[in-house]
Amino acid sequence: MNFVDRSILFLYGFVTVILLFCFMLVVLGWHLPIIYIKNMLFDVQLRTALFAFLLVLFLLGLRVVVLSLKTQHKRDKGISLEGELGQINVTFDTITALIKRVAGKIPGVKEVRPVLQAYPEGLGVEVVVRVLPDLNIPETSKRLQEEINSYIQESLGIKLSRIKIKVEDIAQELRPRVE
Repeated sequence: MNFVDRSILFLYGFVTVILLFCFMLVVLGWHLPIIYIKNMLFDVQLRTALFAFLLVLFLLGLRVVVLSLKTQHKRDKGISLEGELGQINVTFDTITALIKRVAGKIPGVKEVRPVLQAYPEGLGVEVVVRVLPDLNIPETSKRLQEEINSYIQESLGIKLSRIKIKVEDIAQELRPRVE
């Protein structure tokens, strides 16, 4: 859900909560809103403003309904490969797990968070890692790129179009305590 949709959802929810709160107060005996609504219905300008407000609220409600019906299966997305006997679907979660596995085997790499991205030229990945101190970061990054590319190519038969390595932080090396 993008920023505009989240804003619409927030605005619609906020206005709905305020209107429901006022309606609850009317049910409990507060008659001032009823008087205001009666006055609005007799004044043409106020009636037009009320109609515009209700129309906007109606359109926001329609957008919220459309958003709720729209299916977004980000976790189910993946790639399709053609095998000899038919189609093979590999989810992005599977590819992410494979990348974590191969990157975790490289000495000095402690935490691995791959993020898959679709590019016009194919599938790419940004791998966010934490490494140990005193590690040659350019050399380790190059090794990560090569290992990930060859492992994914061997396992799935696809070549990643981009492999971006982002060293986020230096991990603390845990040393065993001697007592």
